[in-house]
Amino acid sequence: MECTFGLYDLIARQAALFPHREALRRNGDVFDYARLERLARSLAAGLAAAGVKTSDRVAVLSHSREEILALLVAASALGAVVVPLNVRLTAEELAYIVADCSPALICADGDHGETARSLARGLSSSFEDLHGKGDAPALAGGDASRPCLLLYTAAVSGRPRGCLLSQANLLACGFQLRDILEITGGDALVATLPLFHIGGLGAAVAALAAGARTIVMERFDPAAVVRAVADDGGTLFMTFPPMLQAVLDAQKGAGADLPSLRAVAGVDAPPTVEAFLAQNPRARFFTLYGQTEVMPVSGGDWRSRPGSVGTWAPWARVALLDDDDRPVAPGETGEICVRSPSVFLGYLGLPEETRRCGRHGWHHTGDLGRLDEEGYLYWAGRKPEKELIKTGGENVYPAEVEKVILEHPAVAEACVFGVPDERWGEAVWAACVLREGRGAGEEEIIAFVADRIARYKRPRGVTFVREIPRRPDGTPDRRKLADTIPNS
Repeated sequence: MECTFGLYDLIARQAALFPHREALRRNGDVFDYARLERLARSLAAGLAAAGVKTSDRVAVLSHSREEILALLVAASALGAVVVPLNVRLTAEELAYIVADCSPALICADGDHGETARSLARGLSSSFEDLHGKGDAPALAGGDASRPCLLLYTAAVSGRPRGCLLSQANLLACGFQLRDILEITGGDALVATLPLFHIGGLGAAVAALAAGARTIVMERFDPAAVVRAVADDGGTLFMTFPPMLQAVLDAQKGAGADLPSLRAVAGVDAPPTVEAFLAQNPRARFFTLYGQTEVMPVSGGDWRSRPGSVGTWAPWARVALLDDDDRPVAPGETGEICVRSPSVFLGYLGLPEETRRCGRHGWHHTGDLGRLDEEGYLYWAGRKPEKELIKTGGENVYPAEVEKVILEHPAVAEACVFGVPDERWGEAVWAACVLREGRGAGEEEIIAFVADRIARYKRPRGVTFVREIPRRPDGTPDRRKLADTIPNS
């Protein structure tokens, strides 16, 4: 028997129960739940008229706007899969993703129409093109166990991987975030995270599940966040470094008191969290931990156990396992593994990688952690094979940056690693061995990378070395290199 409560069912439910309650707002345009449901049906009719069928993929290249959420609802009701594209990626990076997922249609906003047309000639469309095709009055939620969302993560081995999530995965994510953050129908989410990230989408679904309203921000703007809270009654938002500090600076600069703000959720350095709580004593900071493949894993009020990433999410079971997949004792470090209805379906076209991450019925995150006796989880780094760099909420894998650096004619070897950064959490750094008789400077290497992949992936600094230190197994010793960088 198929799971029959999907994303459209959620919107249709809310529209039936409180049709005139505000659901979404962007640039002064307000969508109540009834209007949002009509928008979803209109876009579903437009998708069907464009020939989109069950299992087809619909790529979206757009800043955050209400149509992305409505399109996700509409496509899932038709059995199609939405592929939100990161607008910060280069044309080459986007071209790889489009080739990998083979969309039947690319939908773009006005700022990205030309890029969309160059990526897939004859397949591009705009949100406006999909309107005016009538309604799809007989919409149902569809099978919630089917894929509805394809999100591309950072490139572990030089190329990004597509994570397939079902409607049930996304609903589980939203309902858990709703419960952790205690979201009710009286809340107003300021949507600070982009809708091409699981955090942004999950937060929006959480607000919709609570019957709350969402103030959609096309781009993150700290001054606009302060205005949304001060003028529109925003009650919560989500953040990654350095967003919270930027909002704090904007709040102080405006001299704004934010009485409606009750919560911020995400991750940040303790001094920044303390500064936020001191500036906003009526609010709380909720720590959240998760990844595209499973969101959330844990969360909770930061004050309950400072330094932790909270306790297990409401619908999650967490275990810390050693390299042989055996449980470690409380207080010992192991890989964070989780069972949850929000665990993704798998990586597109990568069955072996999917099986490896899901072995023995547990999703293996690749992150290390410790559990105390009361179930609070402490993040303790990453397994060597993961080597992820988390900079300002974006994931960067060294292999992808190394691949680009090695295209420089003067570079013989390259090793990329993360170093602590007060503003961004972590920063990308590179160590390079130059070819004999060739020369290159730090700024030249940085500019070379920035011209080829998204700018947030470029190294903040480059160190030139005689050789790359290696572990006994021959892999680069990134930690040893990082320890040589001042203040790392």
